Amino acid sequence: MNILEDDNIDNAISVFRSDRQFIDNMSSGIPPRPTTRQPANEPGQAGDGIVDRIASPTTTNRPSAINIPGSRFGNRLERASRLKDAATRRLSYYNSGNHHITPIPPTRARCGRYAGCSSESSNNPAVVAYNAVLILFDVLVFLVKSVYITVKGMVEMVMLPPARDVSGDIVLITGAGHGMGKNLALQYAALGTTVVCVDVNEKTNAETVAAIKSAKGGKAFGFTCDVTNRQQVVETCEKIKKQVGIVSILINNAGIMPTHSLLQQTEAEIRKTFDINVLAHFWFIQSLLPDMLKQNRGHIVVLSSIAGMIGFKYLVPYCGTKFAVRGIMEALSEELRADPTKPNIKFTTIYPYMVDTGLCKRPYTRFPSLLKMVKPDDAAAAIIDAQRRGLIEASIPKYLLYLNTWFRNLPLRVGQEFGDLLDTGLQSDLNGTPNAGVKMYNVLILVIDIVVMLIRWIYYMLESLYRSVVPPPAESVHNDVVLITGAGHGMGKCMALQYATLGATVVCLDINERLNTDTVATIRQQRGNAFGFVCDVTNHQQIIETAEKVKQEVGTVTILVNNAGIMPTHPLLQQTEGEIRKTFEINVMAHFWLLQSFLPGMIEKNRGFIVAMSSVAGLCGLNNLVPYCGSKFAVRGIMEALAEELRQDARKPNIRFTTVYPYMVDTGLCKKPRMRFPNLMNLVKPEDAASAIIDGQRRGLEEVSIPKYLLYLNTTMRMFPLKVGTLLRDFLDTGVESDFSCFRCMCEASTGCTGQVAECRQTYCGPFSISRAYWTDAGQVVLPHDTPARWGAFEDCANDYNCATDIINQYMEKYGTDCNNDGVVDCVDYTMLHINGGPLCHQPLRGTFANSFLKCMRHAIRKF
Repeated sequence: MNILEDDNIDNAISVFRSDRQFIDNMSSGIPPRPTTRQPANEPGQAGDGIVDRIASPTTTNRPSAINIPGSRFGNRLERASRLKDAATRRLSYYNSGNHHITPIPPTRARCGRYAGCSSESSNNPAVVAYNAVLILFDVLVFLVKSVYITVKGMVEMVMLPPARDVSGDIVLITGAGHGMGKNLALQYAALGTTVVCVDVNEKTNAETVAAIKSAKGGKAFGFTCDVTNRQQVVETCEKIKKQVGIVSILINNAGIMPTHSLLQQTEAEIRKTFDINVLAHFWFIQSLLPDMLKQNRGHIVVLSSIAGMIGFKYLVPYCGTKFAVRGIMEALSEELRADPTKPNIKFTTIYPYMVDTGLCKRPYTRFPSLLKMVKPDDAAAAIIDAQRRGLIEASIPKYLLYLNTWFRNLPLRVGQEFGDLLDTGLQSDLNGTPNAGVKMYNVLILVIDIVVMLIRWIYYMLESLYRSVVPPPAESVHNDVVLITGAGHGMGKCMALQYATLGATVVCLDINERLNTDTVATIRQQRGNAFGFVCDVTNHQQIIETAEKVKQEVGTVTILVNNAGIMPTHPLLQQTEGEIRKTFEINVMAHFWLLQSFLPGMIEKNRGFIVAMSSVAGLCGLNNLVPYCGSKFAVRGIMEALAEELRQDARKPNIRFTTVYPYMVDTGLCKKPRMRFPNLMNLVKPEDAASAIIDGQRRGLEEVSIPKYLLYLNTTMRMFPLKVGTLLRDFLDTGVESDFSCFRCMCEASTGCTGQVAECRQTYCGPFSISRAYWTDAGQVVLPHDTPARWGAFEDCANDYNCATDIINQYMEKYGTDCNNDGVVDCVDYTMLHINGGPLCHQPLRGTFANSFLKCMRHAIRKF
C-alpha cells in the first residue's frame, strides 16, 4: 500500500501530532550535552550516546498547563491544501533515507467523515452531492434510532429488563467490611456468587467473610488492602486472580464523607477523600479490566451519590469526588464502546440518597416519610438488581434521577427553590449537638411555602426567557484585582490581556517564569497594570505563601480564575499513575488550595467572583479522556456545592460563581482533534474563548459553554435515554484521538522496548536508556511512595516503563522546543531532543535509532 496516496494522507494528517505539546523554549534553558562525547547515533554507532544530557538544570519549575498554539490560515481551502502538502512532506521524510525534516505548517485537526478535507474534493460537485446524500442518510438513521431507543426506554421504565443469573460470577467489593459493602457481599453470596471482600480493616473484613461462609453454601475470600495504594491494589488483584479466578463483577464501593465547610477542611482530609473516593477506582479498573477484556465479559459498578447529581453545602470535596466518579464512568463506557473489538463490558453508576450506614452523621429532612434515610439492606438490593438488569444508571430511590434530569432543564434558581422547600441535607460535623434530628412544619406553613415557591418558579422562568434574549448588563471590572492561573500562555494569557484592556489589575500566576514574565511585560507595554508570581499550583504551601505576597503587594483578589490544566489523551489502560495523579493535582486539587487561600478575603470584603474552567468533557464522557473527564466533572461538582454552601451561609456573602464549559480550544492542549463538521464545530480560538469567559463573568452567568448552544444541547439530551446521546456523538463524530504511539516508537528505537530492563547498561537505564543527569534535569521523578534521596530510586524509576515516560514528560515540559523548525513541537521534535540533547536537537536523526524509529512511525500510519 502506498501511504502517500491522497486518502491515506488525509487520514494520517494527525498521526504525527505529539504525545505531548510542550512549551516552546527557544531561550536555550536546555542542558547541553557533555563536550567529551560524540554526537549520538552517528551512522555505524547504533546505541552509542543514547539519551545523554549532562549539565546543571536552569530551573526546576514545570508548567501547570501545556500549550503551544500553532499558526492559522485565513482561507479554509488554502489551509486544507497546505495541510495535505505538509502531510506529504512529512510522510516523504519518514520514507526517505535523508531523515531531515523541512519546515512545514503545523496540522490542526483530522477531518471527520465526509467533511471534504481537500480543496479538490470540496470543489467537485459530484463529491459534494455524494457527501450531502450520506449526511442526509445518517440524519434519517439517527432520527429513526432515536425514536426507537426513546420508546424502548419508556417501555423499560415500566417493564424492566430481566435480571440475569450471577451464580457463576466472581464479584469483588471494596469496603466490604461494613455498611453497604457488607450488605452487598451477603446478598451476592446468597445468589450463589463467589464474593471477594476487600477492605483496609482486616478484622471487619474477616467478619464479613465468616458470615458468608457460615451461611449455606456461601463462597467468600477476604483480602486486606489499602485502596489508596496503587501497588497494594495491583498485588492484591494478582493474588485474587491466582487464588480465586478472574473477577467478572467489580463494585467500587469504598468511600468517606467529611461533612463541614470547605474553609474548615484540611489538606489531608481533601486528599484522602479523593484518594479513596476517586483514585482507587482507577487502580482497580486498571488492574481488573484487562482480564475482563480477555474473557470478553465483565461488569463495573460504581457508587456515586445524590451528591454526584447536585451540590450540597458542607460537602464540597465529597461532591467533587462523586461528580468525578460519574464522569469517569461515562468516559470509560464511551472509550470501550468506541473500541473496534466491541468488548462485552457493562457499566452501572449508582446514585444513592443518604444511606443509614453511619457515613451521614447529622442528617436532617423536612419530609421524613418522603425522604427518609435508606436502609443498607434496601440499598444493596437495589444496587444488585440494577447490575443484574444491566441498567446504566440507577438512583435510590428511583425517582431522584428523573427529578434531577427535569430540574436541569429549568433555571438554576427554580431547582434551588425546590431544594429549599424539601429542606434536606447534612449539618456540619464540627459544630452543635451530635444529632440534628428532623425539622417539622405544620400544614399551613407548608401550603404557604408551596404557593410562594410556585410564584417564584414562574418569575424565574419568565426572567430566564427574557434574559435569553436580553442578557444582563456587563459589569465594569475597572476596580477589580483579577488573579489568573496558567497566565503564561494560551487561554490564560488571552484572558490576562483582555482583562487588562478593561482596566482590571491582573495578577498572572504560572509555574513557567519566562512565559509568565512575557505576559506581564506585554500588559505593561500596553499601559496595563499587571503583576507576575511564579507558583506551582499543585503545592498547597506555595499557594498560601503566594496568596500572602499578592495581598501585600497588590491587594485583595476580587476575581479568581482557575484556568490551569493538562489533558493526557490516551486510553485509560495506557495512562500511568503519575499522569492520573498529576491530572487531578492540577485540574482539581489546585482549585481547593486557591479557593481556601483567596475566598476568605473575598468574604471579608463581601465582594468576589470565582471562575472555574471545566470543559465539554465535564458535561459528557469522551473517548481517550477518562481521567480528564473525571477531573472536569469534579470541577463542576465543586462549584455547584460551594455556591450552595455560600448561598445558605447566614452572612449571605456577595460571592458569585461562573463555571465554564469550553469546546476544544486551539491552544495545543487538544493534540489530535477530530471533527466531522469543522464549520459547525471547529476549534475555538483562544482569543474568542477568553472573550466569552470574561463576558460571562461580567454578566454574572452561573454557567457558560463555548459555543453557547452546547450547554442547552447537553441538558436537552439528558432528558432522553443515554443511548440517544451516544447516537448524536456518533453522528457528529467529534473528539480527540490517542497520542500514545510516539512513546512506543521512541522506546522501540532505544532498546527494542522488550519490557522492564533488569539492569542498567553503563550509565543508561531502562527501556528509554535514560541517564542520571537526564533524570535530575527532569526533576527526579520516582515511583509512588519512593523518594529521590533513596539509593536506587533513579534506577527503579528508569527501569519501569510508566515511570520512565513520566521522566520524559517532565523533561520535555521544561525543555521542549521546535527542533526541526516546522512550526510545532511534536513527536519528532522531542525524539530529536531526547536523543541529541538541547543544543544539538536541531541535528537530524541518524543511524540505527533513526531507522527503527521511522519504521515504527510508518507502521503507526498504516495501522491508523
